[in-house]
Amino acid sequence: MTLKVEAAGITHRGTVRKRNEDCIDIAYWLSQKTMEVARHFEYELDLPFACVVVDGMGGHNDGDQASLLVARGLARRLPAFSANKVAGSLRAVNAELYSTVGEKPELAGMGSTAVGIVIHGRGLTVFNVGDSRA
Repeated sequence: MTLKVEAAGITHRGTVRKRNEDCIDIAYWLSQKTMEVARHFEYELDLPFACVVVDGMGGHNDGDQASLLVARGLARRLPAFSANKVAGSLRAVNAELYSTVGEKPELAGMGSTAVGIVIHGRGLTVFNVGDSRA
């Protein structure tokens, strides 16, 4: 029996910000552009599988860049995701964010929330960082 997973995602800049600070990652598809309609996905469950939404911290510097950096960092780590590695991946991406600010001081103050699910083996891990909720 082949297991399948269905997911849908949409991102939009909202009514307050000039730029879209949301970024969505479903499996290996990543997008930050404003979408008019949701995109539907159906995958045979080739483990691990992740759905992640990151959102730049409103009112802070360069939230769009922060969310894209976090989403890309998590997507790069997806093959290694497992129940005990999600927290380490989040810490590593956070360190990359700080490193980027160290190299580009004009980005000081940027940050992002993150929320997601990871299906691995016979388990499911749900995570959130900041005020994003699953």
